[in-house]
Amino acid sequence: FENNGFIYSYSEKEGYTLEKCVLPINSREIELPKTINNKPYDIGGAAFVGFNYLEEIVIPEGVREIDDFAFSRCSKLNKVTLPNSLIRIGHACFRRTIINKVDIPWGVEVIEGCAFEETKITSIYLPLKIRSVGAYTFKNTPLFGTIAIPENVEYIGENAFENTFISEVNFRGASIKKIKIGAFRECKSLEKINLPNSIEELETPIGEYNIKYSSSCFYNCQKLRSLRMPKKIKKLWGTFEGCLSLVSVDLPEELEELSGPMFHNCHKLNKLIIPKGVNKLPAEIFYDNRELKEITLMNPEIILQPINGQAPIETVYIPKETNLITLAKLVSKMKQAFGKDVKVKQLKD
Repeated sequence: FENNGFIYSYSEKEGYTLEKCVLPINSREIELPKTINNKPYDIGGAAFVGFNYLEEIVIPEGVREIDDFAFSRCSKLNKVTLPNSLIRIGHACFRRTIINKVDIPWGVEVIEGCAFEETKITSIYLPLKIRSVGAYTFKNTPLFGTIAIPENVEYIGENAFENTFISEVNFRGASIKKIKIGAFRECKSLEKINLPNSIEELETPIGEYNIKYSSSCFYNCQKLRSLRMPKKIKKLWGTFEGCLSLVSVDLPEELEELSGPMFHNCHKLNKLIIPKGVNKLPAEIFYDNRELKEITLMNPEIILQPINGQAPIETVYIPKETNLITLAKLVSKMKQAFGKDVKVKQLKD
């Protein structure tokens, strides 16, 4: 039914929902009703799509959900006020608006993917009840400074913070289990991130598109200098490609697989310990390294492919207990892999 320029639906389970605004499409200001029939309501999907002159909106108290695409592509929308009653912000809800600031209420539990993608938001405080950061949520925004990830967050969606200007990521708790592909891709100002040991997976790109476009977690984070990887991580693919300032990285002892262009263009990386569980190094792992002159292989029987590009490695360290036959084989494999003589030394106590 229609009431004062808005079309509503009603169900006993969901209550009232504002499904569509039918006011003049060139409206610059729209005042939403506080209630409908003295009852609160939610805002339905795509309810305001096409209102390209709308500049400001105040969502009234009582609204619990703003559904998918509700204000998507409202290209002049620059200010939004959200109510304390809000629980869910839908997929692409404010995508491609020009909102530069938003206070997310403390009660919000769900922010769906793309919710603020390609907006003008420069800072954000994620509420404590939030359980995840959806895919592409803040992609291509001028977000900068420190991002605090609340303790209840269990995963960060793919490309969630891609191409933002954040400088630090601080995890407040140990609930997070997974960070999906490209989550911090192209964060060229990112200098510091503390990854808690609760993380079990940095998602590996699957499929030709994700591999071709380097969808690894920290791709091209040019200011990231050091990182300690969570202990439970078993597999890494191309994780640090393009991290020009990376000097050191602590790989987890339980790591089993390194693949893809792991340290491609890590120009300042100068030391590296490859854990015992890794039994193979991919050809592209050290491509265009400039300072990496020594590595430690905790598995001296590791399989080495011919390394692509020029790697300046001069010395390889192996465990002290390595026998002479294994050592001799490794010397030969090194020469084949790097196309030059590489010193192989046993670690001291």
